[in-house]
Amino acid sequence: MARATIDGLEIYDLLPQASELWVVAGPAGYNPKEIDMENLPEGFRWVESDEWEVLQKLAGFNHCIKDGFEYCDLPLPIGVETEVLLTEGAHVVGCGTIYGVFDSAWHARQADADERTIATLGASALPQELRDLAARNSARL
Repeated sequence: MARATIDGLEIYDLLPQASELWVVAGPAGYNPKEIDMENLPEGFRWVESDEWEVLQKLAGFNHCIKDGFEYCDLPLPIGVETEVLLTEGAHVVGCGTIYGVFDSAWHARQADADERTIATLGASALPQELRDLAARNSARL
């Protein structure tokens, strides 16, 4: 299963059995066994340990990127929703940040986005990784 970084690059684990992290990110379609660790192809970069930790946590939410936006699976009070888009500050309230849950970026961009949400969540309902994901999506909107 191909996995992607937050900026949409495919992840390649060059030495999966190693005790150290040997993971690079780059364009899709490469065979990891053919990537030269000493001379990475154009468009490739090393994945640092802090980024890797975030990606591991996001993997538990079935993190994916479509059309430049990050989607994830999310257990909601109405049931488990798959491939939803989280945004930050969809609603203005005095008690903190509120997060909107949408089925597409198109719905999140509309003037009546508040009415198009699948659900609205407070910060305490989301782990930090998903709050950060929502902020990145909002910045892209």
